Amino acid sequence: MLVEITGSCGHTKPRDVKNSENRYEEPTNRQVRKETKFWSTRICSDCYRDDVSQRLERFGTLPTLEGSEKQASWATRIRQYQLLKVNEFLGNLLSYIDTLDLDSVDDSTKCYDNISNAEKLAEMLASVTDAKFWIDTRDEDAQILVGIDYSRDHQVKFDLETGEVVLATRAGTKLVEMSSRNETSPSKVIRVGGKLFHDRLVKAGS
Repeated sequence: MLVEITGSCGHTKPRDVKNSENRYEEPTNRQVRKETKFWSTRICSDCYRDDVSQRLERFGTLPTLEGSEKQASWATRIRQYQLLKVNEFLGNLLSYIDTLDLDSVDDSTKCYDNISNAEKLAEMLASVTDAKFWIDTRDEDAQILVGIDYSRDHQVKFDLETGEVVLATRAGTKLVEMSSRNETSPSKVIRVGGKLFHDRLVKAGS
């Protein structure tokens, strides 16, 4: 059922409201009121796309992702979401440095050099065309994506000179049965692994 809803941006757009309890029936008046109330607090789809485009301007034209059709489609949505997080992180980082009472010109220069370096890493990140990379890191925070930190499972490493991007993934653990030298003692099963990271060079655009 198409319902005309005016969003918080002031634009009115039709939205397909469905019956959440029975898809074969039209939505009830209560469901229509609920959906209308919810979407009236959100900007319309056109304004949302414009907002996203504006926030991603720093990354320029994003390259087409490589992988299977299904991988590329999924990874494209993930990349947009992750780059929005990175953009917000960089903005917050700059705002935080601006609030610091730095004692010297050297301290100030060092802080802003760190910002500049983070921005370069973010540009390299945006150039990654490997769909699998984005899928594998879909749950990671912005600091991890730009190589400032690493998580329990992943570490992203950049080489600014060569333009290479490496995704390090922690090795999985496995159960190993350890036999006892004493025949009367039972063997033990212990979990090993999970300490090392394995590097994988991911493809990036020029």
